[in-house]
Amino acid sequence: MDGSTVLRPADVRSWIGREVVRVARILYEFEGEVEADDGALEITFADGSTLLFDSGGDGERLRVTRGLWVDPFEGPQTAENRAYLDAHGQWRRVDVSADPEYAWLCDEGLMDVEVLTNEFGAEAGVRVGDGSNALYFFVSGDECHVRRESPPGLSSRETCCSPV
Repeated sequence: MDGSTVLRPADVRSWIGREVVRVARILYEFEGEVEADDGALEITFADGSTLLFDSGGDGERLRVTRGLWVDPFEGPQTAENRAYLDAHGQWRRVDVSADPEYAWLCDEGLMDVEVLTNEFGAEAGVRVGDGSNALYFFVSGDECHVRRESPPGLSSRETCCSPV
């Protein structure tokens, strides 16, 4: 991160009604292969603001920040860092806006938000949607996941929908 503002998950509700223009995942790439199951989620709005959904430091809580993900290995690298990245891979921003799993969000925008809690009561995820579609972002076991269906073990903490 780049000093972006950390938000409470419930603060995501203030983005309801904003037009979504881009959706990206932060995914691990090794030897040209992208691991699509684990990684942060970035949603960018027409006004230029971006929300980044990621794992908190404990690996079990949701962390939401306002601002783009910043690649810590962007730019020129030392020989040692380059050797490490070549041998082990690195995180990359992957634009998924055209992927059918995410494209509807760009077409419809953010219309409702639910904060999800895990079995220990920790805010571990969020459901964002447009009324008929939903995207579940959640943290479990130090990994970040996105699903179209409600993940087991999480329950709704609070809901907010767009004004009727």
